[in-house]
Amino acid sequence: QRYDRFASIAACKTMDPEMEFELKYEGIDDALQMARKAHQKFEKSIFGGPSFTVKLMGVGILQMSSFKSAWVDFHTLLQAGNEHWVATKNAMLGSLAGTISARGGESVRASDLMGFEATFHCGSRKEMHDLEPKEASAEKKATSSFSQCVIDGAKKNKELREASPAAPYLRDEVVVRVDFRSFEKCGLHLKPTSNGNETRNPVYETFQSISGCRSIEKPEKSEEYPQRIKDKVNSKGYRGLLLGSGMPDEMLFEIVIDPEDFLQEVPLE
Repeated sequence: QRYDRFASIAACKTMDPEMEFELKYEGIDDALQMARKAHQKFEKSIFGGPSFTVKLMGVGILQMSSFKSAWVDFHTLLQAGNEHWVATKNAMLGSLAGTISARGGESVRASDLMGFEATFHCGSRKEMHDLEPKEASAEKKATSSFSQCVIDGAKKNKELREASPAAPYLRDEVVVRVDFRSFEKCGLHLKPTSNGNETRNPVYETFQSISGCRSIEKPEKSEEYPQRIKDKVNSKGYRGLLLGSGMPDEMLFEIVIDPEDFLQEVPLE
């Protein structure tokens, strides 16, 4: 018995497979860089829960040596778990945080500095597909730590692929899912000055004109910033602090990583 099959075709004018493929692998590289640096900088206990979050932020500090001389220093900060922020000079993370390309001087802009977080989950491909971003029940569903899930997942995937080498989709294959999310608002602090000449400095004026950011209260007393930032905030020449928010252009909100690839960058035990 013969029969015909029909399929409809519709043009997807907004779809760019090559771009999506490129953004996917850029997102994987970005997530792995953040996880690797967190592994280097913080206690390994951050990998002991069912998921963990790494935060990245660009920071600008307004400095003045006289009413004629003003400039903005840029720094990249990283945070994970319940630890305090730490500074990093990693060029790739600096690029993601916007501190490499940020415009200083009279051209300083809040939009140049990024601030976002990446949350890492581990589980079967179906579980990770069904998981809603920041889902409250995610921890209840997890039966092992993130690190154990990744280690066991790499072994399990190898067995599954050897058993079904031609299978295009393995329901029980283990993957690492990463959700990216922007900070809600940038942060701004401007130190009051009684020197009227300082307020007319073009760099100071530009910094003062930044709007749309939440107000930062008493940054000189904060314990969450690394020593390098605290020293500058408490220095004689300090005049202002800008904390970034937002994600780099065209960054995907969600990506998936193979546990074996994750372990190559982050040697969990």
